[in-house]
Amino acid sequence: MFHTPGRSRPPTQTFRESLDAHGGVCLFRRAAGGLALLLLAASAHAATIPLFNTGVDGNGNPLAPGASDPHWQLIAGEGVTAPVPAVVVSEQHPSGQYFETTDSMWIWTDASGNGANTPYTFRLSFDLTGFDPGSVSISGFWGIDDTDGAIMLNGAAPEGSGLTLTPTSFDNFNIQHPFSITGGFVAGINFLDITARDVSNPGALNVAGLSVLTTPVPEPGAAVLFGIGALALAVSRRPRRYSNLDPASRQQS
Repeated sequence: MFHTPGRSRPPTQTFRESLDAHGGVCLFRRAAGGLALLLLAASAHAATIPLFNTGVDGNGNPLAPGASDPHWQLIAGEGVTAPVPAVVVSEQHPSGQYFETTDSMWIWTDASGNGANTPYTFRLSFDLTGFDPGSVSISGFWGIDDTDGAIMLNGAAPEGSGLTLTPTSFDNFNIQHPFSITGGFVAGINFLDITARDVSNPGALNVAGLSVLTTPVPEPGAAVLFGIGALALAVSRRPRRYSNLDPASRQQS
């Protein structure tokens, strides 16, 4: 700006004071606040871990009797040389037995529930990539027909409760038994194995109400976004400072 001789020069303004005098700081505050909310929301986004009960499809709907389970596999037992899909048993309530749920079906080695007096192991795989294994916990309900039931995680006994069902009892398959796993998880692919032995045909396994709690590991990009968002939010809330500007200039902000 040009200085007219004989007039006093206006006080020197900082860049922020210049913005303030022309109402720019108000716009800056709104933009920074909006950016902060968007970035913080983006960094807080978390994925979910799909866990499937026994005898359900990819949407969690119960399968028809005789159908192959797409999630649970038979991995060990008499005559098992390679993992094969478990099968939804045809008779879901033999002789009026077996508890019933709306989110699972009873499964076994075949639709007839054959395989008496030999232990079989069934497996559910799930992926913890991008999550903190130390923050994971799984809970649910289970039942077996009819004994020597054990829940394992990654080939070992995990931390938790309700992880065994012995000895032989009608309660093992007529009552839902709660369980929880709070330790033993690893990064990447995990294996939830359940072993059970049937004393006399039929045999069956039911796992229902599976749920998982975990904390995602922030990716480097998400951490940067979070930092930028926090900084923008802090700047947007910073108190205004004025120089010796005239009252009219202050009112413009």
